[in-house]
Amino acid sequence: MAQIRYFHLTLFLSAVWFTYHVIRLARKAFTGPLSKIPGPLVCRFSNLPLKLATLQGRRVFFVDGLHHKYGTCVRISPEEFSIVDLPSTRAIHKVGGNYGKSLWYARFTGETDGVQSMFSIADSKEHSQRRKQFSNAFSERALLEFWEPLVEGRVKLAVQNIKEKAQTGGADVLAWFTFMATDVISELAFGRSFKTLEAGEKSPYLHDLEHAAIRDMLTEELSVIMKTICYLPIPALQHFLGSRQRLIEYGRSSLQRGKVQENDMTIFSKVFADNGVSANSLSDFEKIREAKSMIIAGTDTTAITLTYLVWAVLKHPEVQQKLVEEVKTLRPDFSSQDARKLRYLSMVTDEALRLYGAVPGGLPRTVPKGGRELGGYFFPEGTVVTTQAYTLHRDPSVFAQPLEFNPERWESPTKEMTDALLPFGAGSRICIGMHLAKMEMALAAATFFRECPTARLSSAMTDGMMELENYFLVAPKGHKCEVVM
Repeated sequence: MAQIRYFHLTLFLSAVWFTYHVIRLARKAFTGPLSKIPGPLVCRFSNLPLKLATLQGRRVFFVDGLHHKYGTCVRISPEEFSIVDLPSTRAIHKVGGNYGKSLWYARFTGETDGVQSMFSIADSKEHSQRRKQFSNAFSERALLEFWEPLVEGRVKLAVQNIKEKAQTGGADVLAWFTFMATDVISELAFGRSFKTLEAGEKSPYLHDLEHAAIRDMLTEELSVIMKTICYLPIPALQHFLGSRQRLIEYGRSSLQRGKVQENDMTIFSKVFADNGVSANSLSDFEKIREAKSMIIAGTDTTAITLTYLVWAVLKHPEVQQKLVEEVKTLRPDFSSQDARKLRYLSMVTDEALRLYGAVPGGLPRTVPKGGRELGGYFFPEGTVVTTQAYTLHRDPSVFAQPLEFNPERWESPTKEMTDALLPFGAGSRICIGMHLAKMEMALAAATFFRECPTARLSSAMTDGMMELENYFLVAPKGHKCEVVM
């Protein structure tokens, strides 16, 4: 009898708890300032549609579809709102706007233990202090003064390999540009290249990089399930789950090699020199976290956009011909500055960044104290709001025929067009590696079309293989882009 009473009591308390949360969720969904923001009814109660889209690699398309249906401000889950009008985007990302990064970044990178990299630090002041320790090393002046020859060497070797492979069969430009970017960031950051260009194949590091991206996404979206399966004694599964920790070890060992070569100029030189001297000195584990973050951020992003640039140009013979004629005017030993002065190459690059920037999806921020009005709605402090370059870059009111690859649109761009082009983010959180990425892209694109003027897409390539899939970054569904000569 006592057991029956206990069961009934448990059932009753469970029903009360469930009813309380349903009422609380309903009040939140249908009352207050946020209730006025449009979106699917299901998104007022559940983040399942957003999670499913994320797991399918379609988050940016799901959110973009909601904007097409509901407007520039839309609810995408019970706790998250996407805003894509230009004034609001600028307000969220402007310097001094005080929109901190949401907790999503720390959860996504596994940095929830209080030791965070520049990528996941939420507080604006703390982020600013951390950024100052690396900003000089990533400045355009430092790149030109110290590292341009290194970048040129890696670019030439990558294009040389592409040319040789393309002449004898086919060359996967995505693979070779990934090798190039990997070697550049490893040598700039740690004074020693991973030498993937010489090996001509994916290293264990690159395999771990690919696995870690999927692992982090699954951990964020399916946290309960991932906590459960991590105990399964399946060797292949355990190897996959260990990818993030191995990336940390890559960072640790790379930093140790960098310490041995302290006299060499690297991105971490100032950090090593400031070891325990100032109040903002980084701990060893903070350095490791930054090292891991840099080798991840500096590898896929540039390679992906470069790959789409080559693919889009080869899909448009008239663009290819104009670009080939322009790069012919460069002197044999041209620099990145020479390449960036080429008007048509600059237009092609901007168009590739508009349509195929590697990070086009949501950049979640928390509304600062006092709340803010965005897109005609008031958002209380602490609300998570995201912006999405993918949608902004395809706004027909800003870009005529927005889905077309048309470099000529940048011949005389409007102010709205230049303001809306945000492939590297904006404000104080703008990508710290932007100048490096632009240097690599200018040198690689100019060198490729100079050395491979008759390049064309392999007959094995289909448009479907180059469709975008989105797991934070975008990438081709076919995971390659093969060209021939």
